[in-house]
Amino acid sequence: MTSLAPIRLALRAVGRSPLFAVTAIASLAIGLAASATIFGLADALFFRPRAGVRDESRLIDVARATRGEGFDNMGYQVFLALRGARQIEDIAGYRFGGASAVSLDNGRGGADRAFATPVTANYFAVLGTRTAAGRFFRPEEDAVPGAAPVAVLSHAFWVSRFGADAGAVGATLRVNGQPFVVVGVAEPGFQGTTFMGTDLWVPFAMAPHILGRGDNELLTGHGSVWHLAVARLAPGATAAQARDELDARLAPLRAAHPEAYEGWSIEVLPSSRVPGEFRAPAGLFLGMLFALTALVLAIACSNVAGTLLARGLARQREWATRLAIGASRRQLIQQLLWETLALTGAAAVAGVLLSWWATTALLAWLPALPIPIVIDASMDLRVLAFVFGVMLIITLGAGLGPAMQSTRVDLAPSLHGQHATASRRGLRLRHALVGAQVALSVVLLVATGLFARSLQAAAVADTGYDAPGVHIVTLDTALAGYRDQRAVAVADALTERLAALPGVEGVASSRMIPLQGGSFGLGALRVPGYRAEDGSEVIRADWDVISPTYFQVLGIPMREGRAFDAADRDGRPHVAIVNETFARRAWPEGQAVGRVIHQATARNRFDRPLTVVGVARDTRHRSVHEPARPFIYVPHAQQPMTELNFYVRSPGPPPALTELARVIAEVEPALPVIGSQSFADATSLGLLPQQLAASLAGVVAVLGLLLSAMGLYGVMTYQAVMRAREMAVRRALGATDAHVWRLTLGQGMAVATGGVVVGMLLAGGAAMGIRSVLVGVTPLDPVAFAAAGLGLSVVAALACALPARRAVRSNPASLLRAE
Repeated sequence: MTSLAPIRLALRAVGRSPLFAVTAIASLAIGLAASATIFGLADALFFRPRAGVRDESRLIDVARATRGEGFDNMGYQVFLALRGARQIEDIAGYRFGGASAVSLDNGRGGADRAFATPVTANYFAVLGTRTAAGRFFRPEEDAVPGAAPVAVLSHAFWVSRFGADAGAVGATLRVNGQPFVVVGVAEPGFQGTTFMGTDLWVPFAMAPHILGRGDNELLTGHGSVWHLAVARLAPGATAAQARDELDARLAPLRAAHPEAYEGWSIEVLPSSRVPGEFRAPAGLFLGMLFALTALVLAIACSNVAGTLLARGLARQREWATRLAIGASRRQLIQQLLWETLALTGAAAVAGVLLSWWATTALLAWLPALPIPIVIDASMDLRVLAFVFGVMLIITLGAGLGPAMQSTRVDLAPSLHGQHATASRRGLRLRHALVGAQVALSVVLLVATGLFARSLQAAAVADTGYDAPGVHIVTLDTALAGYRDQRAVAVADALTERLAALPGVEGVASSRMIPLQGGSFGLGALRVPGYRAEDGSEVIRADWDVISPTYFQVLGIPMREGRAFDAADRDGRPHVAIVNETFARRAWPEGQAVGRVIHQATARNRFDRPLTVVGVARDTRHRSVHEPARPFIYVPHAQQPMTELNFYVRSPGPPPALTELARVIAEVEPALPVIGSQSFADATSLGLLPQQLAASLAGVVAVLGLLLSAMGLYGVMTYQAVMRAREMAVRRALGATDAHVWRLTLGQGMAVATGGVVVGMLLAGGAAMGIRSVLVGVTPLDPVAFAAAGLGLSVVAALACALPARRAVRSNPASLLRAE
């Protein structure tokens, strides 16, 4: 016998049972595809090497922590203080948050939107990347603010914009109205350190121009925090040693500027595509999804193992014949493992194809985001190795036990076709496998119910906004060169022109879009008489810069005082509106209107008094499930910002984007639209984690439920066949149809009930593990648990009823004559 003979025998044996083969392959392929998809996403975010980055193991991300917590952006003066540390070879800065939208002259009298990322001149050298054309920045080009308008293009932008023409090096691009000379092109695939993409890089010295700042405070001020850093460890140095030295180098700044650096320290993490403070929630979310898909895979394995066991026991006469003519039990087990490998191999191939399709569909399903996201979740060797490894584990786990059990053969009875003893010996194992499938399905159904209830609660949660028919248009006046009071004038002109459109009820603007997970600050706030936990008068609050009509357009009622009006402009006393939580915390026993808050300017001096003119209702700003937090609003005319979101309220169909763009172009032709979406779509981003969890959990729960039903149906069908003679004898002796129904259906429901009970206990523990991502629902929600138990019981009853019905309708006389 050749070495390929066992493989040929295995393929022939599998081919003799096509229905069994297709069912087993489909079950395993679904489980493998689900697991491979989530593994591929996790690998793309956390583990896959970044294109163009060399020797990543020695790279660390560097940021600041405040009072030992967080992993936040730092200022340029801090970055300068960290350079020269002995535990690192070099350190480079890059814009935290990735690329910033810029206006790019398209050569046709208009402007296109592009994305630019400010980096230090040594950024590319620290990462070890190379050029595809030209060169990277020189140190002198990053020395004097605004003196060297040069740019390096990403390879993809070079191909799309210049057709990969080498003549692009030396060409001039007008970025935000200013000419920038292209000095180089990055190598293919290189996008920097994070998953946020970019079209071009500019030196830090040009950051004020790119970020729409009219001065150099970004580079010179001790209160400006806007970027992170990446460092390459010196040979033999550890991340802990680097952190200690870098933190020590921050001490002189803390001593010289205590008001700016109070509570600051330096924190480092291994460099990753995912910025530091987002790693834990992203890892938790992906881990939760991977656990759900692993449950589906486990159910599929149990199903296949049970089917293999039944099929092996039904072939005991074949095993007895082989043993009688000289085969060993070891050879039989090997043969069955080869058959299992044939099934799992085919399932792995199908799973890889399904995973490729599912990954493409999942990435396409994600909503449009205001910044480019680069996630290469393509099927690479790491994902293929994962699928191959899981395939081998399944082969042994699902095939070895049934092979050993079904090859325990009593020769004489089996040669005479008497396999009842053998079936009884394997029945307990089959029941255990089916019970495990049911238990795991209960866990999936409970998780789906909890996520669905959480999404429902989040969707109907009162966020404080009443904004039907509101459409958002995002602009940045700095892209056309308008800053400070010139930005205010352009914003006022845009508001007036948009409000004149037919059917528009009102127009407002703000710096932040609610419920998109972000926050915004304009400095610390000191409230005379207030005492925080640390004894200071500083109160922590999120900010927004708004137009006078903001509360009216978004339906936010005022609780005290007034909204802003046209008189709240530059040159008049600075005013502010606070939310209810701010007012209760700052002045628990008195009226808020008329009180004075002191705002710290960029140099962290509390030298700007803000008079409170109103108290607005609490709204949710960062996310739907967050508790109300202190919030302060200031008028755009007094504290101008260039990037604004215009809210256009219309009771009917919103104005078409082309109409909105036409009006904007009439005011300023060089002002591109950065983003456009409805208020409902924009704020639904805050529900994205719940939507993803509920959708994916629902899909895997349905798959698990179907697989469990198939397993239960299979074991009951097999049991009905094996006990057909027994049922015939019982009926011949006077057993009624109802008795046969109870006996047959009862056994299946006993297995299912045991699985449901165990599953409820497991689901309770799993629910406590995901309580941090639930909104408005308790982990032990009775509705979710009751629905899961009832749903599984109904499916189990249907799966058991069909074999029971077949047993009742069988002809006992025919069966006894056949015996």
